[in-house]
Amino acid sequence: MIHAIEPVQPKTIRGSRVKSLFYLLGGIVLVWVGSHAVQDSASRSGLIAVKLVVAGWAGIVFFGLSALGGALSFIRPRALILDRDGFAIGGGIIRSPLKIAWRDIQGFHVRKQNRYKSIGFRFELSAKTRLNRRPGIELSVSGAGWPLSTEKMVETLNAYRLQALNSEAEPMSMVTGTHSAKLSTTGNLPPRRLPEIAIEFDDRARQRRPVATSAMLLLFVTVASLAGFITSRFLDW
Repeated sequence: MIHAIEPVQPKTIRGSRVKSLFYLLGGIVLVWVGSHAVQDSASRSGLIAVKLVVAGWAGIVFFGLSALGGALSFIRPRALILDRDGFAIGGGIIRSPLKIAWRDIQGFHVRKQNRYKSIGFRFELSAKTRLNRRPGIELSVSGAGWPLSTEKMVETLNAYRLQALNSEAEPMSMVTGTHSAKLSTTGNLPPRRLPEIAIEFDDRARQRRPVATSAMLLLFVTVASLAGFITSRFLDW
């Protein structure tokens, strides 16, 4: 008796808008701290004044970009698009996601660099993709901003990959096991074929979603607020 194989359903994991909003607000606050440090340097002298200027402007640039990145992630969250054939990374600044086959990688793991955690994966030596510039190269995806922790994301991706690979292997064993029975079939009936399961990307992730007016307004307010705040703080300069 041949048991029906449960198809692997496409799945999309989107970044957390709540975390993006946290990065946005945190960036704005730290820009304010940096600008306050630069302004205070005017009342200091010597090496202290220089340190305040350098640290303040570094904070303004870094955390200003962080705030803009948080605003962009809030408008267009990152997405991991999974199906039976592989995965793709979309959203954010990525306009055309590049798909990676499950069989081209060795699985996922938590990659640690100092205190920073990311979702790492290593290509197989035989992988034929332009990302595998050096055979067996290791790449990673930022572990921040997802609805789950980095460890849970790795666990979820590995479980989905294993399910997809098993669903691909089981139909092949079914064909091998029933091959002799098909050879003994007589009559003019056409040969039976295994049903093909067409699985595509989630339409919501595949299609470019229009940016909502409220999201565009949020980005405009963020940029205008940062620009206006910095200008007003240093207008006398």
